[in-house]
Amino acid sequence: MVTAEIPSSDKQEIRVADATVKAVTEAWNTRVAEGHGLEAFERDDAINLGFDPVEKAAYVWAWDGYGALIGRAQKAHFQDVVSKTACRHLMAEYDSNKSWNYTRWSVAVYQGNSGVPELVASGNCAPSRD
Repeated sequence: MVTAEIPSSDKQEIRVADATVKAVTEAWNTRVAEGHGLEAFERDDAINLGFDPVEKAAYVWAWDGYGALIGRAQKAHFQDVVSKTACRHLMAEYDSNKSWNYTRWSVAVYQGNSGVPELVASGNCAPSRD
């Protein structure tokens, strides 16, 4: 997880991360607006994404200062949004780019002022090429 926090210089990773973060943010805001008892994040830049090449995983971080993801139900909704949205972007790149190996995802949440993320969920979009 530490590796995924290091900013990438890879243009493909940056492009996919930017598009995925925008899509996850939009999907979360849509889910909040649907009235599931969810709250929006207090910051526009609350969601970030990084890659871990060893684990072949994309990590999605949510910076949750005011408790939008305080309960299990809220975290489950966020995990659902991330898994569906991230997999679409990761697999689109996987299908068009033979060197793309990121098919796994994880969700980590920083609650309040915590400097340690809580790993909420993880999954696999598709089998790897190995």
